[in-house]
Amino acid sequence: MADKSSKNENISLYLKLGFLGLLVFLGLWFGFFGKKGKTQSSVLSAENEIKKSDNIENLKTTAQDVVNGSQDLFGQVLGESTRAVNDIVSQSINNVSNLLIDKTTQPIVDQIKKLPQSQQDEIKKNICN
Repeated sequence: MADKSSKNENISLYLKLGFLGLLVFLGLWFGFFGKKGKTQSSVLSAENEIKKSDNIENLKTTAQDVVNGSQDLFGQVLGESTRAVNDIVSQSINNVSNLLIDKTTQPIVDQIKKLPQSQQDEIKKNICN
């Protein structure tokens, strides 16, 4: 019986040593391949950061292009609006001037028409010379 218990102890010792060896082997295995994976993941994350910074630069460039285009468009719209307002003001001034001339001269013309023909001819002669 003592023989059986010593065999059980030896088996137990071998199992413990085997399990410990397996843990050491797995630790080394994962440590070696884990570093390789970390290196790859750090390279990939660095590439992703570069891509992100490129994307950010592209977005900044695109945003600046949109702002510049908007400013150009705003300048064009403002120029066209100013020209349109100036044209309307000029036409309005001409229309008002014509209306004032017509309204102020019409009574004079009416009075001239009431005169005899000889006097009308004399006034026409004096105005045209």
